[in-house]
Formats: sequence, C-alpha cells, structure tokens
Amino acid sequence: MSGPVTTYRILGLMEIGTAEGTLNLASSRRKALLAALLLEANRPVSVDRLMEAVWDVKAPATARSQLHICVSQARKELAEIGLPDALATKAPGYLMAVGEGELDLHVFERRVRDARRAAAEGLPHDAAALYTHALSLWRGTPFPEVNSALVRSCAERLASRRLGVLEERIACELGLGRHKMLVEELEALVEEYPIREPLQAMLMTALNGSGRRAEALEIYRQARNRLVEELGIEPGEELRALHQTILRDDGPSPAVVPRTA
Repeated sequence: MSGPVTTYRILGLMEIGTAEGTLNLASSRRKALLAALLLEANRPVSVDRLMEAVWDVKAPATARSQLHICVSQARKELAEIGLPDALATKAPGYLMAVGEGELDLHVFERRVRDARRAAAEGLPHDAAALYTHALSLWRGTPFPEVNSALVRSCAERLASRRLGVLEERIACELGLGRHKMLVEELEALVEEYPIREPLQAMLMTALNGSGRRAEALEIYRQARNRLVEELGIEPGEELRALHQTILRDDGPSPAVVPRTA
C-alpha cells in the first residue's frame, strides 16, 4: 500500500499537505523553522542557521533549547498529517526530507533544466512549453507570511531566479516570432522593472517585430533617460546595438539572450 501523496509548496504561501490533511501553520516560529528547512530540503541545516531564521539577530540565551522544543512541536504536527519522519535530526542540525516531485521548488528547477536542454537541442517549441510549465508553479512571492530576515533574503533570491527564467521564456518565444502576443506582457514587466535592460530590449524587439518601429525607438529613449537620471549610466552595449539596428531598419532585431542562473 502506498503512502500519502505529499506536497510541499513554497513558491508562494507555504503549504504542506498530504491525503491525511494540511499542516496548520499558525506559529510564527515554526513557520520560520520549516521555511528554512524547506529552502534546503534534503540537506542538513545547522542549528545556528535555524536560530537565525527563527530569531534573526535577537536570539535569547535559551534559543537552543527553545529551538529543540519548536522542532518537537513541528514533528508532532507533521506526524498528525502522516509525516512522522519528515523532520530528521542530522548533524549539524536538522533536515527536512522530501520525495521526488513533492517540493514545488525542485519541480520548478527540473523543468527549467529540461527547458534549457530543449533550447540547446534546437527544440524551441518544446522549450517554450517547458518554461511556461515551470513558471506556472509560482503562486506569488515566496513566504510572504514568514517574518524572518534570513527567509525574506532567500525569498528575494528565489524571486530573482523566477524573473530570470521568465526572461528566458520570453526570449524563446521571441525567437519563435510571437512578437505581437508578447507586447502587452512585456509592457507590464517594463513598468514593474523599469531599469532592467533585458526586458527593455525584449519589448523593443517585440514592438519592432510587430511593425511598431517608432514605439520601439521611444522605449529606448525612455530607458536611456531613466538609466542616466537614476543610475548615472548609459545603456549597455547590447541595448545600444539593438537601438542602432532598429534605427537603421536593416532587418530583424538581434536575438535577446538573457543570462541563465
């Protein structure tokens, strides 16, 4: 007889569930504890790092003993939904054991690897579909309910990785000639990230490829003004080269290839 189907979701609000129920994440300390453990799932996390996650820099003198109590309570709650062995003691601290395909972050990373492999093998339609599938796992900002500086810092890095993968997906779709269908999405992204040059370049490419050359050139003007005024720098070489290509109107815009993490 197979065990319960288990899901650990951290690409948004943290959720831990099985066929026997969903974990009640009411305690702020246990939320921080489990978040820190799931960020390093299947790898041991030191007691010192867990104390930092739970108490930031204000850990009390009794933090170690309180952490052990917190772990015991978390184990009890996990056992109540059919996961008695999920939280294991493993030097130098503790480890959250998750199975294949149970943690959404692991599934996301695997799908991104598959997408990059498909792109490298000259299968752009497959790559675009895999990127889309990977990004569909995201439900919002990771751990918005966890009040821990360490966890928030990790969440910001995860969000940055998501944005990079989103840029890879859009670049793949631009390569497939889907310029018109990408304009609205890119306009919203540029508004959200106004000094991120890869997005500016992609929007220029999408507009130019949609027959909207003047608007593409206007995006460059706005981007340059913003970079100069806010950061005191000129646009990078790739954005300038794209601008010159569109100015000359001498063929398709060069491919935009974002850097992979």
